[in-house]
Amino acid sequence: MELGLRPADLEDLHPADVPALWSAWERRVRREDYRAGVIATMLAAAPKDGMPRPTPATFFPSLEPLFPPPEPDSDEEVERKLMALLGHRGGSQ
Repeated sequence: MELGLRPADLEDLHPADVPALWSAWERRVRREDYRAGVIATMLAAAPKDGMPRPTPATFFPSLEPLFPPPEPDSDEEVERKLMALLGHRGGSQ
C-alpha cells in the first residue's frame, strides 16, 4: 500500500492524523507529476511560433502552484526588447 501503510494500520489511524497523511499523499503525487512533467517539457521544448515555453504544469495542472504564469511584459519592456533586437540604443539616429 502507498505511504507504507497496511490495511491493519488504517484501523488504528486517529482522525487527527488524516490531514498529515493526506498532505504526504499530495506531495508524493505532485513529485510524480513533476518528474513526468519534466520529461514532457523536454520533449516539447522545441519552440513553436507564438506559443509560450511549456513547463511541467502545462502537462500536469496539479503543479500549477509551483509554476505560476509569468507576468506579461509592460509596454515599455516590450519596446525595450524590440529596440534591443533591432540594434537601437535610443537617442537620435
